Amino acid sequence: MQNDSNLNYVAHLIIETFTENGMDAPYIADKTQQFLGHHSKGESLEWACNFLDRKNQATLAEKLGVTVEMLRVTGKVLAKI
Repeated sequence: MQNDSNLNYVAHLIIETFTENGMDAPYIADKTQQFLGHHSKGESLEWACNFLDRKNQATLAEKLGVTVEMLRVTGKVLAKI
């Protein structure tokens, strides 16, 4: 996996989630590059709320110490602002 030391906290957790859930290395490398362009944790969180599948959402929610429903509501709020 590429060096992810410059990733924000949420992006780092998303990459950990992908690794734990068995995503392949090229996909993880691509997403790492994408997340390096995110300017805030909020940007990465909004991406996660909109694009993660159920399995990855559940894993990320656990890592964040929240429920999947809380992630879904957060996604809806972020979409409004």
